[in-house]
Amino acid sequence: MYAQKKYYKIVFLLTFVIFLFFSVNVLIKGEVYNRDFELSEITRLDSKWSYINDGELISLDFPFKINIKQNEVKSFYYIVGDEVNKYQNPSIRLYKYYADIIVKIDNKVAYTSVNQKESISNTKGLGYLVIDIPKKIGSKIEVSVIGTMNGDFTYNLEAPLLGDKESLYYDMLYNVPITIYLNVFILSVGLFIMIMGFIVRKIDRKNSFLNLGFFSFAFSTYMIISTRWFHGFFPNIYLGYVLEYTFLIILTWPPLILIIDEVDRWGKKFAIGVLIYEISLLWISYLSLYFFRIEFANFLPLIHIGLILSILSIGIAGISSYRDNNIIGIRLIKSFIPLSIGIMMDLLLYNIFEFNNFRTYFTEIGLVLFLVFQFYYVYGNYIKAIREKYRSEIYRKIAYNDQLTGVGSRAAFTKELLNIENNKTKLQDLWAVCVDLNDLKYYNDTFGHAMGDKMLLSLSIVLKSSLSKNDLLFRTGGDEFIIFLSGYGLNEIKNYHKSLEEIRKRYCQINNIEFSFAIGYSKFNSNKDKSFENTINRADAKMYQNKKEMKAKKH
Repeated sequence: MYAQKKYYKIVFLLTFVIFLFFSVNVLIKGEVYNRDFELSEITRLDSKWSYINDGELISLDFPFKINIKQNEVKSFYYIVGDEVNKYQNPSIRLYKYYADIIVKIDNKVAYTSVNQKESISNTKGLGYLVIDIPKKIGSKIEVSVIGTMNGDFTYNLEAPLLGDKESLYYDMLYNVPITIYLNVFILSVGLFIMIMGFIVRKIDRKNSFLNLGFFSFAFSTYMIISTRWFHGFFPNIYLGYVLEYTFLIILTWPPLILIIDEVDRWGKKFAIGVLIYEISLLWISYLSLYFFRIEFANFLPLIHIGLILSILSIGIAGISSYRDNNIIGIRLIKSFIPLSIGIMMDLLLYNIFEFNNFRTYFTEIGLVLFLVFQFYYVYGNYIKAIREKYRSEIYRKIAYNDQLTGVGSRAAFTKELLNIENNKTKLQDLWAVCVDLNDLKYYNDTFGHAMGDKMLLSLSIVLKSSLSKNDLLFRTGGDEFIIFLSGYGLNEIKNYHKSLEEIRKRYCQINNIEFSFAIGYSKFNSNKDKSFENTINRADAKMYQNKKEMKAKKH
């Protein structure tokens, strides 16, 4: 054992040395793989913009909010100054916010999202656009925003950014908010818990791990999708738009299912009602988008109502659990408390601050605490369940295995006989072979029970060595064994009897021991036997006949 541990230490040490060697080698010689461009400073074009409102040219600064009706067009102009000379290949980066965008450079269309057959949606979602512009002082950049939302919708317009294309993309990649790291961590935890859920399904098919894992996965996925970082790099902005609202709706489903599984009475009924509401809302929003082009964003108040109802469901489930003294339900509700507070804080702040310019982490913190508490409770319960399973497995082995010989016990024989009776197809070509150790009482009385046990064990070894894969052997009494054989003809069963006797002789010769057995066998006959017990009784009678014949030969 010590030598094995020493071997492992040597392997780990060599692995670390090799890793260190390659790391140093990359640091010294890896400069040739560095990127061949230098990142330039980015210029925020937040001033010197103008737009025409009712025939009047008005100057404005970004960011700002503006109300635009559906199909209404608002155009903004910027005259490029000498700031463009700082860049080798200048580009501008715009944020597309649930609207159609047309970008013109010197009155020529450089980009348009109008009539793009990218989706069935009017808005086509939101995302970043990076558009090349000429390196020319005095060029006119015209950005037209076309309203796509139903009714009068408020658009949050951000300041465009000017820089080299590489720098603009790198800025999106480098300035990753802390929420990305936090939610990637939560996503990883969710996947880990889901994997555990699939593992423990072998123990309990109705387990909490899958719901917990899916909840963590859905919640963190939604939070990642809703970030600007995701909008900048996801290739299909409409698909991102659909995923964002889909995950926002379904992320409450796993907690509701947990409540339905673990809580009784009003807590369960209310959770079922909320779950039906959430499922209906998802289908209605999909159908409305497809047939009537009513955007997901129009359903946001209803989605928020669903979140509030889910939190209310947690409160009702908590009251129900305390009344019923439901320990599992109480633990579940305690875990939900920090998450519910986090969601409510973010929902309140959503209506106080500008969502695009203000970011809180109450929900993520609440989710982490929820997962920690629940993982502690559920993990503890399943460790206990695993122990109970192995304990019951040991008890099962004790019950169904004969302690002396290791073959099937009387209980195992009774169970298998019941299975055979319930499955008549097993009776085809099935033989019952009854075997009885001769003179067991003589061995016990003359040499003691230790010698009798030795003879029984020897016979069981001989019988086990004669069996094929599908044959079954049971010890049904003190000196009685029963074998179930299938697929044998009459000649083959006689040959089996002969081979069994040859195995006994070889065993006795090798182990310097002597014992004998009586045997009887019979095949199930559907014309004679109402059940397989009739077959066994017939084989047992033949075995006793064989025993009498063997005793007669002795005398």
